[in-house]
This record gives sequence, structure tokens and C-alpha cells, in this order.
Amino acid sequence: MNEYLRFLKAYEYISEEHFLTIYVKMTLEQQKRGYHANKRSADTYTEEDMHDIKNKIDQVYSNNPKQKIRAYALYLGICTGLRRGNFLGLKVKHLFPDAKVPFFQLADNIVKAWSRGHKGVLVFENASKMSAFEEGSIQIPLIQPSKSVVVEVATYLKNNLSADQRLIEAHPDSINRIWEKICKDCDFKYLSPLQWRHSYATIGALHLHDWYRGNAYLLQQCCLHSSIKMTEKYINQKATQLLKAFEGV
Repeated sequence: MNEYLRFLKAYEYISEEHFLTIYVKMTLEQQKRGYHANKRSADTYTEEDMHDIKNKIDQVYSNNPKQKIRAYALYLGICTGLRRGNFLGLKVKHLFPDAKVPFFQLADNIVKAWSRGHKGVLVFENASKMSAFEEGSIQIPLIQPSKSVVVEVATYLKNNLSADQRLIEAHPDSINRIWEKICKDCDFKYLSPLQWRHSYATIGALHLHDWYRGNAYLLQQCCLHSSIKMTEKYINQKATQLLKAFEGV
């Protein structure tokens, strides 16, 4: 429980004033079962993984356009680095792959209603996890894993869905299951939506100078983080891909 509370605080789901620590003694049996060592996976998708995933989706779903649209929609979720709720809130009309600088607009936030004492889902229009904003005021470049790949994916979705359609119609709890099936169909590793955000931050850190003009603030803004320290928490410090930044040095 304490680990979970620390996680909520670290990722700004709760504030300092709502943080508490529970002091309990674990039984010997609990210690044997490892209840005290529940670790979150630090794995992330690499830039190479992202290109491989795109290619496998194209191959496996070449004759299944409906499933390809769904797979592309979730793939775009990784490419944008959005929180699950804001990704679910995106509609086709929020994608602008043909712009001089391809981008998408942040839109609605779709969350599980039980956390607010209701059933189903709640839709907060023009809102992120932290605050509300004016429609169209938050625009984020489409840049990962490469401009050509993400523009191709966004264009495919625009050409095959109507402007007012959500990129994917699904309950927040269903995203993991849907992506897990796609991973199994296409034979690549499964990572959760939270790990998608860690992947985005890590790949972005590796390309800080060529994609973000060497400005960590730009990466922070694209990650929709309140501070650069929060972005640093999302970067996979143990990723072997970080060594690639030193190739040729």
C-alpha cells in the first residue's frame, strides 16, 4: 500500500497534503511470498521497437482494415506519449498530419467513473489530468518514432475514420487487453499504457538535440509534465538504448 501511495505522489495523482504512510508489520509468510517486493516494470519500447511494431502491424493486418485501424490508433497512443485518458479523448479532427509542422491537439480526458463515485466513464471536455484549457490551445508535434512514420499512421486514420470519431472507442480498462491481443497477434512484447509514456520520454531524451533543439523544456511540454523533474522520472535510466547516445564518441 505504501508503495502504491508513493507511486501516486510521484506521478502527481495525489498531492503532498494527501500523502500518508501506513505502518504495518508483515508476517513471516507475507515476507516469504514477497509481498514487500512488488516491483513495477521499468521496460520501455525503443526507437527500433517502434519501427518494428509498425511493420508487423502492416504485415499481420494487411487484409484486416478494421483491426489495422484499431492497432494504428493504439500505436499512435505510444507515438504521442499521452496519458490513457487524453489518448481516449482524441478524435480524428484533432490530428493535423498535413501541417507544415505535423501536430495533434489535446482534447478531452476520459476516465473511469468509479473513481468519482459513478458507473461507466466520465468525459471531461478540453481537460488534462491536471487542468482544463481552451479548445485547440495545446498543440503537440507528431515526431516519434520518426516524422514520416507517425504522419503515415495519422493520415491513415484520417482517411479511414470520420472527423468526429474517436481514434478508438473503448473503456479505459479495455486498452490493456486490446493492446495485449495485438501484441500477441503481431508477435512483439506487451507494455502497458504507462510504459508507453516512459517509452516516449526515453526516446525523446535520446533525441533531445535533434528533435527538441536541445531544450529539455520542450520535451517536458510534449510530455505534458508540470516540471522537468517529472520528465526525468519517466526516462528509463536503465535502458541499454541510452548507450546509443554515445556511439561514435
